[in-house]
Amino acid sequence: MTQEAVNPKAYPLADAQLTITILDLIQSAANFKQLKKGANEATKTLNRGIAEFVVMAADTEPLEILLHLPLLAEDKNVPYVFVPSKDSLGRACGVTRSVIACSVTSNDASQIKGQIQQIKVVLEMARVYENSGACGLWGCRVAFDMSCTEAHFQHDRPQERLGLICNANGYCCISLVSICVLF
Repeated sequence: MTQEAVNPKAYPLADAQLTITILDLIQSAANFKQLKKGANEATKTLNRGIAEFVVMAADTEPLEILLHLPLLAEDKNVPYVFVPSKDSLGRACGVTRSVIACSVTSNDASQIKGQIQQIKVVLEMARVYENSGACGLWGCRVAFDMSCTEAHFQHDRPQERLGLICNANGYCCISLVSICVLF
């Protein structure tokens, strides 16, 4: 499914690279029994406070059957994201059927805790910086480097914007620890 054909209500929609990373993590979470599949189960994990993040399928028809999840996730301060395909989400969950939503649950002793934290940081940074005046008003394009959990932004006009220091090509980088510039 192309991003043009996706319902505009399915926001934020992960790009191709982030989708692959998320689906790989979901597959690992399924192997470690840290995954709940389906909109009802995702709702339960959010209500119980055990959801780390929620993933929903953008090609769900009708999409409104899972649009309560972003509202609940924001109330509970849990990151969420849409992926383009419910079939690929189902495969990543380890089932043969399509899955329209799933949640990765918390487990402090888990071997994938670091990967979960990385995804949560990326999803939170995307939400904060795409919706803030720092980038959203100036047509900023965002790409994420999962190895160092940094967000790279490209502005149409290179300049300093609210602490985002850009180079001559218009690229800047936000690190979790401090603002850094990668050239």
